[in-house]
Amino acid sequence: MTPLVILEKREKRKILRFEVSIQHEAMKNAKRALSEIENEVDAWALVCEGQIKSNGLYIDVITIAVKSKEMTNSLIFIQQF
Repeated sequence: MTPLVILEKREKRKILRFEVSIQHEAMKNAKRALSEIENEVDAWALVCEGQIKSNGLYIDVITIAVKSKEMTNSLIFIQQF
């Protein structure tokens, strides 16, 4: 899955896709872009595929981080698949 950043400003949404052959580079690019514009939007979400380690095994997950202007910290949701 290509990392996605979803932005909302004045009830309009925009999706930015960060596609490169190496997932690590794609995430780095997505996080950099988000850090540059997060203060200019009303809300954002960062969606990516990854892995977490559980009981010594790696599990594939989808991670969604979200934040709005009213929030102090972002929320992160992780779903195994």
